[in-house]
Amino acid sequence: MPDVLAGENDVLEGLLGLLRQRRVGERLPAERDLAELFGVGRAVVRRALRELDQRELIATRRQVGSFVTAPGSRSAS
Repeated sequence: MPDVLAGENDVLEGLLGLLRQRRVGERLPAERDLAELFGVGRAVVRRALRELDQRELIATRRQVGSFVTAPGSRSAS
C-alpha cells in the first residue's frame, strides 16, 4: 500500500507543476492523458484531481473537464 500513496503524491506534485504552467480558466488534459503522462492508473489521477479540487486549485465539471481556478475564487462567491 505505501507504493500507492507514494504514486499519488508523485502525481499530485506533478499536477501542481502543471498548474503553475497554466492560466486561470485553462483546461487540464483528460484523466486518460494524465494517467499516461504519469504512468499510473486513472483512479490515481482521479484522486489527485479530487484533492486539488478540494484545495480549490481547480474546478472540475463532470464530462467537461478540470480547469485552473484563481486562488480563493470559489470561496468568495
